[in-house]
Amino acid sequence: MNGKLIPVFVLAALMSCSQPPVKEQGPRPVKLAEVTSLNLVEKSFSGVVSPDQFSDLAFKMSGPLISLKVDEGQKVRTGQVVAEIDPQDFKWEYAQNQLEQTKLRAPFDGFIQKKYVENYQKVQAGQGIVCLINPNKLQIQYTMPETNITYFSTPYQIYVEFDNYKGIRFKAKVKEYVEASPDGSGVPVFLYIDDPEFNLNKYKVAVGFSCRVVLHIESASFNEGAVLAPLSAIVASEENNDKFVFVYNAQSQKVERRQIEESGLV
Repeated sequence: MNGKLIPVFVLAALMSCSQPPVKEQGPRPVKLAEVTSLNLVEKSFSGVVSPDQFSDLAFKMSGPLISLKVDEGQKVRTGQVVAEIDPQDFKWEYAQNQLEQTKLRAPFDGFIQKKYVENYQKVQAGQGIVCLINPNKLQIQYTMPETNITYFSTPYQIYVEFDNYKGIRFKAKVKEYVEASPDGSGVPVFLYIDDPEFNLNKYKVAVGFSCRVVLHIESASFNEGAVLAPLSAIVASEENNDKFVFVYNAQSQKVERRQIEESGLV
């Protein structure tokens, strides 16, 4: 058994000794990262367009539904009949003045986002029949970590960039946000766009469209000239505890080794 194993190890040793060391050929490609000033931090979040005005329409009395005249996505006008329950029980009783309430009308111009019931179903008083949305009153909703809420206590600017209009940023303002995360996933924040350049007739944006929320924070908590650099770009000296980065000059196309002073992790 040993006679079979020894030649194998010897052969492996001979093969490893006979291989010359591999030398690198040519320049090695590196990844470049642009540093940003810590006095002006930019944070980016994923957002979505949601309705600022919506209403779940419901009847004030119960009864069998005899007419549901709209479909999801359909536009309706103010006063248009959306649904109707059977009026027979209200024609001969004492509730004659409630006869008109058997017809469910749209309180404003909009479109039907969702239907909660089907025709000929018996519905209860206060039960949602459809959800009506005003397409001209929109808001932006996104979620941010609880630790980032402190940014709103410092000077900041906030912008919205829609996925279907890349490169165009609109100024926005915070409408409201929750002080704490309701389920641990982050704090819901709602914005409204107050940029005079934003026009729904020009920019076709609707409920459900995705966007990017960009937050610019001005911070005086760092020294003048402090920058944010990727952790992977920091190299430690083998001789001492000095740390440095390699800075690339695009004009001269040369790299300079520059010592740094760490202030902490962000």
